[in-house]
Amino acid sequence: VYAQPSLEFGQNYQVIPENNIDQKFPYSAIDSNDILHLVWVNDNNGNKDVYYAQSYDGGFSFSEPVRMNSHANTVVAYIQSGPKIAVRGEEIIVVFMDDRTGYTSVYINVSTDSGTSWGDDIRVSDQMYLEAYPEIGTGIDETLHLIYYSYNQNYLLNSVRYSTSPPGSIDFSSSIPVGITNEEMEPCDCCQPNIVIADNGDMIIGYRNNISNLRMHYIVKKEYGSDSFQEPVQISYYSDYSSYCPSSGPSLSIENNSIAAGFYVSQHNNSYVSHASLDSLMFSEEVNVNPGSGSSQNFPFVVLKESVIHTAWIDYRNGNPDIYYGAVDLGGDELLNEQRISDDPEESSNVQKDPFLIWKNNDLICFWSDNRTGDYQIFMANSGGDQSETITITYSSDWNLVGLPLNVDDASYEILFPEAVEGTLYGFYDGYEIENQLEMGRGYWLRFNSSG
Repeated sequence: VYAQPSLEFGQNYQVIPENNIDQKFPYSAIDSNDILHLVWVNDNNGNKDVYYAQSYDGGFSFSEPVRMNSHANTVVAYIQSGPKIAVRGEEIIVVFMDDRTGYTSVYINVSTDSGTSWGDDIRVSDQMYLEAYPEIGTGIDETLHLIYYSYNQNYLLNSVRYSTSPPGSIDFSSSIPVGITNEEMEPCDCCQPNIVIADNGDMIIGYRNNISNLRMHYIVKKEYGSDSFQEPVQISYYSDYSSYCPSSGPSLSIENNSIAAGFYVSQHNNSYVSHASLDSLMFSEEVNVNPGSGSSQNFPFVVLKESVIHTAWIDYRNGNPDIYYGAVDLGGDELLNEQRISDDPEESSNVQKDPFLIWKNNDLICFWSDNRTGDYQIFMANSGGDQSETITITYSSDWNLVGLPLNVDDASYEILFPEAVEGTLYGFYDGYEIENQLEMGRGYWLRFNSSG
């Protein structure tokens, strides 16, 4: 069985260009209406803010970015630990870290209309001192599951906290400890955890553990309906002794009754993938993403689809870091279809980082942060077709991204948007085409007589 050898990434797009700003840590989700939601961090000389935009055409165009944090310039973010998204029906929930109060805490901002409008952000962590590395997921019953790390006043790790918000509410319960911190072990205190939720509602947390400086990757499961977490289970069997935190956590993905994992072993300076049945949670032997390379790989991101583990990672084989991709089926012992996603010259001094993979229908999309323009900017490529050149998308202030959120009697743009310029409604079908009617679940560009 071969791992989708025909899948090829096309040319690169710079999706939301901004001058003199570093864009980092992209994260995306797709809702039931096929809208792609994207968040990232804008970094202006160390002053960080979280921004959101949405796309109706798979990332080829985006709405005007909206800032998620009401208090400017106090967002905290690291590699793997930027903003995250959870989707719950028409609700889009963005979670991030912010130190506006003096200690880093966990905040969310929520849109109740699929990202069209946003309210004020609110703090959802409840501990006394520093709280960091949040992760959020939506359960099968639409309960929101939130975890984060809590630290003592001296900044040593105290516990991993778990909190929930019931369907129809954004009020989170008082947090409880997950129970994976004790005298013998604790999660690495600067490695991002990961949450995945199975079809039966079971929740699994992936994290890098620390047992007397053995820093291997583990998962811990909470069964649906249970109030407690089970005993931790190893993902990786490689010994990974390190006197310092490697700052690289695992990536998890679930499909049907299988779970895939991607992780970095600091002692080898290499990245690996493995998998297990959700029944046994006995993980397979690790597969190196690039065994022929003497250079390091780090920060693998995995997605599992049709029994194939797709992974993107940072690879140093050409000197400066590039984004690479490969795939392996659940019964395989080597990655196939390896390819370099970033399409700038291999000998360049550019830096690519923060890879993120997401499926949109049958297209695999990769987002990452790339400094080929001078500043770090969000780039993307997808497997849906080749493009002839790298494309930069620019904005004109009087154009707006519009959609039809509800069924209406008359879907003509002249009725819905009487202030629009006549003959300027464009839909996207492998290219832009002029339209007269809006269809539910699709996005359009429409020009107005003035911005706003």
